[in-house]
Amino acid sequence: MDDSNIVEIYSAANSFEAYAMANALKAAGVKARVVGDVLDAAVGGLAFGMSNAPRVWVLKEDECRARELLIQWKAETKITPEQEEPD
Repeated sequence: MDDSNIVEIYSAANSFEAYAMANALKAAGVKARVVGDVLDAAVGGLAFGMSNAPRVWVLKEDECRARELLIQWKAETKITPEQEEPD
């Protein structure tokens, strides 16, 4: 995935959530990458703020489809606005 052609679509609460989202995207045929997961592991999964949150990136051309899948994934996994960090 070329860094100049990517967009962030999701900022996860932890690495587990980021990889679950990325895997759901990949299963639907959307290339996805998790970034920032090393920072999450380094601080033991503690919430240190949005700048350290694991994030899910996709290709710009897949952004609309990925956001649709994100909405569906949140509904299926029952992720509520109170449980997630702001995008």
